[in-house]
Amino acid sequence: MRSSFAAVIGFAILLPAHAQDTPPEVAAQIAASGVGAIVGLGGVDPLVAPALDARRDCSGGKLVYSGSPEYCPGPGILYQDTFGAGEDVRLYLYHVNASPKPLRFSVVLEPVGGRAHVDVENSIAIGPSRDYFSVGRLSAFIQLGRPTPPRPRPIDLSSSALLDADLDARLVPPGRPEPLIHGLYDFRVTSGTVRMSVVAVEGDADTLTRFPALTLLARDKHHDRGTYRFFTEDAVVAQPYSTADGVRHLRMADGVADPWMQGGDATIGSSSPYRGSYGVIYKVHLKLVSPDGRKVALVLNPRAGGLGGAVAVERPRHGKSADYSPSLNLRTVEEKEEAAVLAKWDPKTTPEVTVWWTPPGAASLPVEWILLPY
Repeated sequence: MRSSFAAVIGFAILLPAHAQDTPPEVAAQIAASGVGAIVGLGGVDPLVAPALDARRDCSGGKLVYSGSPEYCPGPGILYQDTFGAGEDVRLYLYHVNASPKPLRFSVVLEPVGGRAHVDVENSIAIGPSRDYFSVGRLSAFIQLGRPTPPRPRPIDLSSSALLDADLDARLVPPGRPEPLIHGLYDFRVTSGTVRMSVVAVEGDADTLTRFPALTLLARDKHHDRGTYRFFTEDAVVAQPYSTADGVRHLRMADGVADPWMQGGDATIGSSSPYRGSYGVIYKVHLKLVSPDGRKVALVLNPRAGGLGGAVAVERPRHGKSADYSPSLNLRTVEEKEEAAVLAKWDPKTTPEVTVWWTPPGAASLPVEWILLPY
C-alpha cells in the first residue's frame, strides 16, 4: 500500500492563500465533461488557493489495518488483537505473496475466557490479483456503492472459527509482480471476548489446524499495521461555498490539515499513527450557493502519484449513488496538473450535498479536493 507524501505539502502550508477563478478553458472542459472524466487544471493551483474551513469529527469503532509485512515472506501471524463485547471493528487486510510457494490468507477468531458471538455486518474479499490499482478501485466502489446487507452474518464461537471461508479458500500463487489479496470486514462483538488473528498458511494446509503452530511475522519498515481509534470521518464545511468565491480546496489524508489517526501495533505494544487513512470512510458535508448563476464542479487532484477510486454523492430526497473516479474506461489520474471530475451541481437545485470517499488501495496520498465554479 503506497502512502507517499509530497514534500511540497509541508511547504504549501506556509504560502499565503490568494483568490483564483476557474480559467475559461478549464470551465469549458468541465461543462463538456461527465462525472469520471479527467480534465486539465490549466494553471489552477490548489496549494495556494484558499482552503475550505472544515470541522473534522471522527467516529465509528476501531479500525484494524493489517498491511505489514505487506510482502508476506511465508506462513505466520500477520496481525493480532483482542476485542470485547460491544466493540465495532473494521478490519482492512492488504498483503501480497512474496514467498516462493502458494499461500492462503485468512482471519481466525478465537473466544477468550468462554463462549463469544460476532455479527459480521459487511465483507469484501478481492483477489488474488496483480493489478493493484484495479483492486483498490473495485474495493472503493463496493464500499461506497453496495448497500449494507439487511441482516448480519452471525458467528458463534465456542472454539476457533474462520471470519470468512471465501477469503480462506483463495489460493494466492507466487510470482512477479506478487499477487495481492485484499479484504475488508465490518463486525461487532456482541458477547464475550474475541481474539482476531490475520494469518498466512501454506496453500495445502487447513488453516484452523495449522494456526496453533504459527508465529508472529515481523513488521516491515515502510508499511503500517495496527489498531486505530475510528473508521469514519465527517468533514463539515463551516460556511456555504459560494461560486463568487472562486477556487477553493480541501486537503485529504496528509497528516496535517487532516491529522493521522492515533493507535498502535497491538502485537508488540507500540504506539504509532496510521499514515494514510486507507479503510476510513470520509463524509464531506457541503452547502452551495450561486449568486452569479454559475454551477459547481468537485474534482480530485493527486499530489503524490497515481490515483483511481470511487466517490458517492448523497442528496436530500435523492439518496446516494456511486461512480468510479476516474471512469473505468480511463487511465488513473496521475499528474498534479490534472484532476478527475467527482461531481457537478447546480446550487439552485442542489443547495446541500454529502460526498462519500475512501482512500483506495495502492493509491498515493495526499490528495486535493477542489471546488471549481463554471
